[in-house]
Formats: sequence, C-alpha cells, structure tokens
Amino acid sequence: MSSIELRGRIVLLTGASSGIGALAARMLAERGAVPVLAARSADKLAAVSAGIRGEHAVFGCDVRSAASVDETVARTLERYGRIDALVNNAGYGGFSSLRGDGPGAV
Repeated sequence: MSSIELRGRIVLLTGASSGIGALAARMLAERGAVPVLAARSADKLAAVSAGIRGEHAVFGCDVRSAASVDETVARTLERYGRIDALVNNAGYGGFSSLRGDGPGAV
C-alpha cells in the first residue's frame, strides 16, 4: 500500500492546542508536512508549538467567529500561498441542564 506524500504540504489544523489536534500536528510535522496550528488558547498553542520540529505556524483562532476563521485563512495564504489540507478538529459544546422546567428539560 502506498502512503500519501506529505512533505511540504500546508495543513491547517483547527483545535490544535490539545488532544487529537496537537498529536496530528506533531505527526504531520514528523512526516514533513507544514502544520498550521489554530486554536483559541495562545498558551496551549505555544506549548504544542515548542514540541514541533521544523516549519510550522501558530495562529489564534476561534471557529465560532467567521471573522476569526477568515483571518486565519488569510494569514495562512499570505504566509504560504496555499492550503493543501484542512483538519477541522475544533470542538464546540453546548451545555444545558437536564433538570428543570425550561426548554429542553427532561
């Protein structure tokens, strides 16, 4: 089975500050890709970035904001001229009570 050549590929990863996103960024870099890490937490992104060898970029991005996403894409395109792949890993959760009288109550 052949593997996909990743060397030099620009890969934008959302949710890259922890978990699967951080691991994917490290693994992509090890295979020669150029990971572009995007997430809300600047401190966590800095920690992940410190563990990545080779070319990569880090941008603060909140996927709940279209303007933030547009800015991250624009900055990536400005720096690298293209995006070869997107790993859309950012999580979003909505939380509400399961008890009570309000909407959605059980």
